[in-house]
Amino acid sequence: MRFGRLFSVYSVLGVIILAFSLSVIFSFSNLRRYEALARTELTDTTWILAQAEIELIRFLYALDLYMYGEPDVVRKEDVVAHMEIFWSRLPLFLEGREGRRLARVGDAQDTARSALKTLARLEPAITGLRREDQDGYRVLRAELHGLLAPLKRTLIDAREWQEASAGIRTERLDRIYAEMIIAAIGILVSTGCLVLLLLHEIRLAHRAQMAEKRALARLSEAIESFSDGFSLFDKDDRLVLFN
Repeated sequence: MRFGRLFSVYSVLGVIILAFSLSVIFSFSNLRRYEALARTELTDTTWILAQAEIELIRFLYALDLYMYGEPDVVRKEDVVAHMEIFWSRLPLFLEGREGRRLARVGDAQDTARSALKTLARLEPAITGLRREDQDGYRVLRAELHGLLAPLKRTLIDAREWQEASAGIRTERLDRIYAEMIIAAIGILVSTGCLVLLLLHEIRLAHRAQMAEKRALARLSEAIESFSDGFSLFDKDDRLVLFN
């Protein structure tokens, strides 16, 4: 009866420890996954937008220098080169991993598509622009400068989205840390209970052993005190005690 009760107690404690251990493993797995996600997602998603804005400003500056600077400072080829650099930044809004991120940021992709269409439409005028064509320059300058405001708004939206995403990830990580702490406490408590139970059983076994020794000693003393001969045999007729 006692053995059955102890077995039940040990089984329950074992199941509890196993459950908490699995919880720790699961929480640790989630933690590693979210940390990997954080390392990937918390990279600055605004760098593409910032680069595009910088390249547009450089493009406009090169265009201004071409029209008003010294002839040998900026050539038309330099203006076209800056246009192509700015142009090359825009497809990144729409493709690959960065494109998937920016798809969640306001009008980032619509801004990129609009800028691509504008560049495709203005490219012949830019490549054919002459220094003497001030009217053509002013029209081009106005349209290209009009691309700056949408880029700035998109950059602000991206920063706000990034901050909100960082907050959500921080909450997830905090929740996982809390789960791991609770599971670890559960393991410690369950293990402590198991250790205390084992120590209690060891003490009981030791007491029972000492009580048995004392009883045998008293029995031996009583038998030795008999004046007559005394013999005790077991069921197999083997001599167990005698005086």
